[in-house]
Amino acid sequence: LQDRLKAMYQSAPINAFFKPELSFNNNQAFIDLEVTDNFSHGKEFAHGCVYFKLLDDAAYFAAHMHEDKTFLVTSTFTIYFIRPVRSGRLQSIGQVTTLTANQIIASSHIINEAGKIVASGSGIFVPSSVTL
Repeated sequence: LQDRLKAMYQSAPINAFFKPELSFNNNQAFIDLEVTDNFSHGKEFAHGCVYFKLLDDAAYFAAHMHEDKTFLVTSTFTIYFIRPVRSGRLQSIGQVTTLTANQIIASSHIINEAGKIVASGSGIFVPSSVTL
């Protein structure tokens, strides 16, 4: 399953721009990303879409480790911005917090190179009608 998920992630056209790396360990999903000037919102800091992408992707793939038949979709996602990022390597770590018959709730957080949390979030993921 992990190889199928990695292949799906790598083939997503948006990832040609961001160039993130997906990995798995102990039911957690990890997204690594090097923040570049191209990710700036115009005032030298990373745009909020970078935070969302990292948080949503890590939580999403952690959730997908519990669903191997259908493609999941993000139903809701809440983000908490903690500190700004200008550059450097970020890692988002996602894990499932709740499994129900109809939804998977997962949380994630982003750490910077100094090991400080820069953002956190959680979301609800639900199966779609699309086969994985």
